[in-house]
Parts: sequence; structure tokens; C-alpha cells
Amino acid sequence: LGGSKDLYEFYRKSGDSAVLFVSKDMGKSYEEIIFPEENIISIINADKHSVLVSNIGGNGVNSKNVLYILNNDTYEFNKIEELSTKENISNIQINDNYFVYSLDKKYYALDIITRSKYALPEDVVKSGFILDKKKSNILYLDNHHVKSYDFLNSNTQIVKKLENSYTTISNKYGDILLGKVNILKNGGTMYNMNEKELFEIS
Repeated sequence: LGGSKDLYEFYRKSGDSAVLFVSKDMGKSYEEIIFPEENIISIINADKHSVLVSNIGGNGVNSKNVLYILNNDTYEFNKIEELSTKENISNIQINDNYFVYSLDKKYYALDIITRSKYALPEDVVKSGFILDKKKSNILYLDNHHVKSYDFLNSNTQIVKKLENSYTTISNKYGDILLGKVNILKNGGTMYNMNEKELFEIS
């Protein structure tokens, strides 16, 4: 649970502080982690690490968002990048070793340990993508194929040849899903990797 802590209410000091409450026993006890900014605005979790975005200054002239990596075992956190609030960071995915995000429509992968940063090609991310749970591979659509792109060495492999054409790939519902957008119905239809129709969305 993340948010903002009123410093005057607790310590009779002016201002607010970004705070994260972490529990490993369903809320019976918790750790309080304080960040230098004023508010936690986003948290994306994986098994070993989490990505957090904090904010200071709201959307004011000198405001900024700060990107952090948090170790879920030790609660140690490291600053990755400071961004103007005008810079739009989104589409965050994370596994135990890497995380992927978009910044002003450009996509990057980051090694959590070494902090090495890799730019992702547009054709890999344009129709949605899925970061592997452990490795440096990204699943994506390319015409009638599901492909895997390894951003460490820029290698691409075909994972599956498809009989039909799809517009999106995602794992939003836990499994790998292929989607067809229906513009007239303002929705779409979802299929599994065997191309069996599953459900419609709107």
C-alpha cells in the first residue's frame, strides 16, 4: 500500500512524505518505507523486486516523478531515473531480473542489477508485448507469427505460426491471449494461443 504521509500530523513538521507500507503476513504486521518525495503514484510487483513511481510537486512547474526499484526481501530501494511530470512513463512490466517501460512513446528494457538500458524496436512493441517471467525475452506479434525478441543480443525467434491475423497480444488475464479489435463494436474478441475464441471485451 503506497501513498502520502502528512508529516505535521505525525511529527509536527510541514509537508508530506511518500510512504509505502509492506506486509508479509496479510496485514498483521508491516514495514513502513519512507521515500524523499511527497506521494507514491504507481507500484508494479514481481516476486523479487517492485517498480515504484513517486511524485513531488504534483503537476506544478517544478514537479517531477521518480522511478525506483525496490528489493522485496530487504526493502532496499534504488533510484533509477528522475522525470519531469510532462514525460509520460507507462506500460511497465517487470520480472525478477528486468523491467520494461515506455517513456514518451519510446520503449526501454532495464537490467535491474547492472542498470544497463536497452532501446526496444518499434515493431516489437507496436501491438502489445509480454515480458518473459524470468528471461530477457519479449513475446510480440509479427503478421501471422508470435515471435520472441531477446533484447540482450537482438535475436528474434518464431515461437508459433498463426492461421489468422491478430491485433494485440497480452497476458492481462493471466494467460497469453491474442486479440482482434472490432472498431464498429468498440471492443474486441480474445483468443488463446491455439486460436480458440474465449470471450469478447468492450
